[in-house]
Amino acid sequence: QVSHPRTVIEVGARSHLRLIETFTGLAGPTLTNACTTISLGAGASLHHQRVQTEAPGATHIGHTQVSQAAGSRYETSSIMHGSDIARHAIDVTLHEPDAHVALTGLYRPAGHQRHDTAVCIDHAASHGTSTQEFKGVVDDHARGSFSGRIIVRPDTIANDAQQMNRNLVLKPTAQADARPWLEIFADDVRCTHGATVGRLDDNALFYLRSRGIPLDESRTMLIDAFVREITDSIEPASLRNHIAALIEVAARRSQP
Repeated sequence: QVSHPRTVIEVGARSHLRLIETFTGLAGPTLTNACTTISLGAGASLHHQRVQTEAPGATHIGHTQVSQAAGSRYETSSIMHGSDIARHAIDVTLHEPDAHVALTGLYRPAGHQRHDTAVCIDHAASHGTSTQEFKGVVDDHARGSFSGRIIVRPDTIANDAQQMNRNLVLKPTAQADARPWLEIFADDVRCTHGATVGRLDDNALFYLRSRGIPLDESRTMLIDAFVREITDSIEPASLRNHIAALIEVAARRSQP
């Protein structure tokens, strides 16, 4: 089964919109090739939640393309928790001054899954701000990757771009890749980036176990604490609780 969903969203000047975009399906070999194109008018705002929880055997290829006018705000969370192979590309262009974009994301591959996130934020005008906070929890023989690109164009001033990617590898056979990527062609900028890959803290595990908490419960608590920075920002509460439940079930299945 193959599907090619196409979604076009235009948010008019000084308008406000909340959007929840979900992808799910029955077990079996499927291919989803999804494209969402978003245009924000001057002073408009969009709060966008994108959740991919397709079944084993699925392949998901997603692309979100965003164009922002002056003073617009775009906030989004990208959650990947399904599909054998999943990729989400996010391209945002700040075409006019004083635009703001805040991206957060979480990918949770397990088994032999492969989850890839590719982000490109183009500061094509002055006085723009952008933040990126993506986290990965990688288990078993899975692989998760993040590629974050920031472009600051010539003849722009006072752009502020921040990027961070953190990864938690639960087993030695799991793999996490991170590539922060800055292209800065102007002088009056503030840009930061960073990436980490690590495992659960042995000292934290020992502390919890010394308080009588079983090993499996201790691991679940630490994984939950790691992802909460992303999941706590998800709205509405019903969606936040749904994502938290998926993460908790996956954490309990993970064994040392």
